[in-house]
Amino acid sequence: MDDYIKINRKILDWEWYKNINTKVLFLHMLLKANWKEGKFEGKIIKRGSFVSSLPVLSDETTLTVREIRTAISHLKTTGELTVKTCNKYSIFTVVNYDLYQSSDRQNDSQVTDKRHSNDILTTAIEEKKEGKKGRSNTFIPPTLEEVKAYCLERKNSVDPEQFFEYYHIANWVDRDKKPVKNWKQKVISWEGRKQNTAIKKPGFNDFPQNKIDFEALEDEILSN
Repeated sequence: MDDYIKINRKILDWEWYKNINTKVLFLHMLLKANWKEGKFEGKIIKRGSFVSSLPVLSDETTLTVREIRTAISHLKTTGELTVKTCNKYSIFTVVNYDLYQSSDRQNDSQVTDKRHSNDILTTAIEEKKEGKKGRSNTFIPPTLEEVKAYCLERKNSVDPEQFFEYYHIANWVDRDKKPVKNWKQKVISWEGRKQNTAIKKPGFNDFPQNKIDFEALEDEILSN
């Protein structure tokens, strides 16, 4: 609870939401407020309260001291804030802080366990989605320029244009009808083969796309 705050969407309907200075100061105070009880110079500073001063708040928010005073006046008028002035500082208390930042947690370990469970659930959902789509959501087809650069880097004899066009027409589906997961591995599998033999490159006008025999096409390319 010490690393984040909760903001309810109802804040969009808050009467001070369109008042920039008041909104900035209130959100800043939510972030500054103690998430658990503490002590300052022998005084107990309760949850939802914090010690500060007008010059410090001005420095932290870049609002002028006058703007800080006006914003505080707004928040006190509508009951969002109380201020207890001491000799060298003030204790600011966000009213209803517990209501804003309520949690079902019993202790920090339960929060960690809940987050861990949510992470597992999210992962399971994502894996299920990937299974339905039949291919990993992380695969991003390369551009022709990327294929050319990789072939140049490896100094191989693979024709990058031929490689790219083959898999592009096949919608990046392998000869065994499985989605390509790593195109660089496919480039490596083409290495060492003679790619300079004149082969008519397949095109969309050469045959119906839904009747392409990709397995036979790849055999023809790799056998030459």
